[in-house]
Amino acid sequence: MIPILSYSADAVNINVTGNIVASPCIVNGGANSLYVDLGNIQATALAAPGSSSTAVPFTLTVTNCPTGTSTVRADIGGLASHDSPNLYENSGTAGNASVVLYDGVTGDYLGPGTTVFKTVQSDRTASMAFKVGAYSLHGNTTPGSINTAIVITMSYQ
Repeated sequence: MIPILSYSADAVNINVTGNIVASPCIVNGGANSLYVDLGNIQATALAAPGSSSTAVPFTLTVTNCPTGTSTVRADIGGLASHDSPNLYENSGTAGNASVVLYDGVTGDYLGPGTTVFKTVQSDRTASMAFKVGAYSLHGNTTPGSINTAIVITMSYQ
C-alpha cells in the first residue's frame, strides 16, 4: 500500500504600518533648560486674592527646521497647583503663591495640559512668546522662595 501524504496551508497577512514625521528643529539654541528669574517680589503685591506679580517675558525660539516643516506644536506640562488647574504648584517656601504662565501675545493662561501651535516661517524658524509670574489665588502670600518646573514638549508637522 502506498501512504497518502496530506498537506495543509495557512495564509498569513502581514500588515506594515508607520509614519513619516518631520525631523526636529533646534529649540532654544540646543539648550534643554531655560531659567526665568522673577526677581524679588514684595509680599504686599500678592496680599489680595487674585493678585499677581509683574510677569517676566521670555521667548522660545525654534530654528533650523527642515524644509517641509510647517507647524511647531508645544505641549505644556507641569504640576498643577492644588488651588487651580491653570496655575503651577510652587515647590518653594512662599505660602499662598503659585506660578502662572501666559501666552506672551494673547495673555491667555497656559496651564498644564495646554497646547500652543506656531507656524514655521520661510526662514525655517518659529518664535513662541511667553510670560511667567507669581500668582496668589487666595491672597495673604507669605515671604519665601518660588520654584516650579514647566515642561514644554515640542513636536513638528
